[in-house]
Amino acid sequence: MSNNPYDYEAIFFDVGQGDASLIREIATDKSVLIDAAKNGQKVCNFLKLHPKLKAIFVTHWDKDHIEGLPEIIGWLINNREEKTKIFINIQNDNTKIAKRFKRVLKSAYNKGRIEIESAFNEKESVKKIKQIGGEFYILWPPYPELTFNNNRNTTSLILRFQKKSVKMLFGGDAQGNIWKQINTNQLQANLLKYPHHGGKLKKGKKDCSAEELISNVAPKYIIVSYGKNNQHGHPSEEFKKAQKKFDKIKFFFTPDGTITANIQSNAGEINFEKSA
Repeated sequence: MSNNPYDYEAIFFDVGQGDASLIREIATDKSVLIDAAKNGQKVCNFLKLHPKLKAIFVTHWDKDHIEGLPEIIGWLINNREEKTKIFINIQNDNTKIAKRFKRVLKSAYNKGRIEIESAFNEKESVKKIKQIGGEFYILWPPYPELTFNNNRNTTSLILRFQKKSVKMLFGGDAQGNIWKQINTNQLQANLLKYPHHGGKLKKGKKDCSAEELISNVAPKYIIVSYGKNNQHGHPSEEFKKAQKKFDKIKFFFTPDGTITANIQSNAGEINFEKSA
């Protein structure tokens, strides 16, 4: 019998200017991946030790969220017979990496290695997906946004994982005009994977600011993924001002190294460690 006091771990990989997060149920060794940019090899190295990848959520098609996925899906083709579910919305993107991603997706689908499911809400309900012993809730986007909006960030997934007393919110690259359209009760979480690499949210009068978002989520912990000396100036001054105000929240940044959150879901406790 294992002496491990934790039942889940959430890993936020240091992939430079991009996102790659993974949640693993320890008892079953099953995991779910959320995006994978730049360095797909880091995720593949993890999967070599823990190959039971049950699902992948693709928040949107920006390069810094999908660049590592062809390598990971290629690994699935060559190393797994069991199907992995991919929750994804097709977006208008004809970049080199997007075309490569589509080719790899098609190959994996034709070889029976993946199942594909759209990732959006019905008009008046939050989509719930049961995976790895917990529940994932797709809070955004609703279907009309996918139909009428071509902005990749506006239709980025906002995803919440919940197990007993632990809730983790993954913001993708959702912009400031999105967050006020979601019920605050749906946003509250112990841990917030901050959206858009700490970028500025409030660009218009009706947009949510960093301070407002953090207040609405009310997390104990915030993870920010970005690359050192990036050209976008992430994290933004707006975020830095909010960070100073919320001095009781613990902030973690992937440029300091890959972050692992060790989770006791029954007690609602999360402990952290960093690695290179």
